[in-house]
Amino acid sequence: MLFDHRTGLAQARLIVSPQPGTAEGLKQERLARLRSMDKKASITYEKTLEVNGFPVLSVRLNASPDTRKPVVIWSYLYGDEERSVELFAVVEPGVLSRLIGDINEMLNGLDLAYSAEPVLP
Repeated sequence: MLFDHRTGLAQARLIVSPQPGTAEGLKQERLARLRSMDKKASITYEKTLEVNGFPVLSVRLNASPDTRKPVVIWSYLYGDEERSVELFAVVEPGVLSRLIGDINEMLNGLDLAYSAEPVLP
């Protein structure tokens, strides 16, 4: 799923995979993908947080892909024996401070609880 910030200055993406995984593995995959476009891509922040009762890895990555402007990727990563979940925002470094409140609000809204049974009103 792809979401655009109302200003058009940031995008957020949600990727849910039915494959088991770990937050550490997702972090390494994301960094490897970025380094394929920018050898200097780096992790500038990393912390395990509890979001809505689940441990998620909060990671900030900086990159300057060859043909694009520099970007910051602020992500929450989660994996268990049933699925992998990545929720991340992509924003230019110059506007991050203006949008960080909205980005954090979106990331902190991640709810990993689910049920195999449909929820009826």
